[in-house]
Amino acid sequence: MSCWGSEALSKIACAIGKPLFADKCTTKQTRIFYARMLIEVNVTRAMPTEITMLDPRGRGFQQELVYKWKPNYCDKCQVIGHVCPNQQGPSEQKEEQPKRRRETKNYNQPEVGAGNIVTSAVDKGKKQVPDLSLENFPMLTPMTSRNGSKIIAAGIIETRVKEHKAKRVSCHIALGWEILNNYNDAVNGRIWVIWDPNYYSVNLIKAEAQVIHCSVRDIMKDQECVVSVVYGFNTVERRKQLWESLIEIGQMTSIPWLIGGDFNPLLQLQDRIHGNPITMAEIQDFSKCIQDLRLSELAWEGDYYTWYNKQEGSDRIWSRIDRIFGNYEWMMQWGHITTVYEMPFISI
Repeated sequence: MSCWGSEALSKIACAIGKPLFADKCTTKQTRIFYARMLIEVNVTRAMPTEITMLDPRGRGFQQELVYKWKPNYCDKCQVIGHVCPNQQGPSEQKEEQPKRRRETKNYNQPEVGAGNIVTSAVDKGKKQVPDLSLENFPMLTPMTSRNGSKIIAAGIIETRVKEHKAKRVSCHIALGWEILNNYNDAVNGRIWVIWDPNYYSVNLIKAEAQVIHCSVRDIMKDQECVVSVVYGFNTVERRKQLWESLIEIGQMTSIPWLIGGDFNPLLQLQDRIHGNPITMAEIQDFSKCIQDLRLSELAWEGDYYTWYNKQEGSDRIWSRIDRIFGNYEWMMQWGHITTVYEMPFISI
């Protein structure tokens, strides 16, 4: 406990690399089993598995360091993405032993593994680019959330699935579920809404290139709300249609309304690390839309920055572009619901 303060944790992190930020449980000290930090490291150098610390009485002890994820770096080829068999030494083999995985599992932290991220092959020294592939996405029917409840509906953005493959892929990831998409409004259907018809009845209100609005009724409880799944364009001008659409739906909605997804613009000045300075032009349209609709952001936990540009070193940019909002009626009825942001390798 004597090493739990921000100064001690910063020194530990600096022994590994450049500390970026700590998770909510660490900063608020609501979980004392371990501290969790995101650290930028130089993959060409060996990362320590323990460091020597001194307690307040001057007694030394070894502090173990556990890495949730480390990139593979080949000293022979000097590229990220693989390790040649003759380059993998005993110390690297030791890091893959089940002991580390059991420790992480006991802390009830989600695992990020090969089943979640599909990486492209390294070609002529190009950097590794993690990417989603719905072709290999796990079946949703048996999936459970972190609190143990079964997932029975989902909004999926940036599917990268051709229209003629949509039915086959959706059946693969959620057999027996129904689907709404926006292939008529966007190339390759940028947004899917899928649900289990045994639990929900979903009707399309409006589909556009950047948003799908639908009404959702809980069959068991006979409760209804409006849900808007958003995937905004990258430019300020093209997003103006999104704000107009949200205003239009908001004016005709008097029941609980949930709006969420990847908006792409930023909302506050601290929403980006590195890259170009944030300007008011990036913020003002999004901010005005939220204010005009009197929306409130849902309580959240997890990583603050939900996206990064997959670059290394000083070229890496972190942003908070994924958010979920509710109108007054939603917050009054379901304001206790919390958004959980997982590791920012995938925007959710």
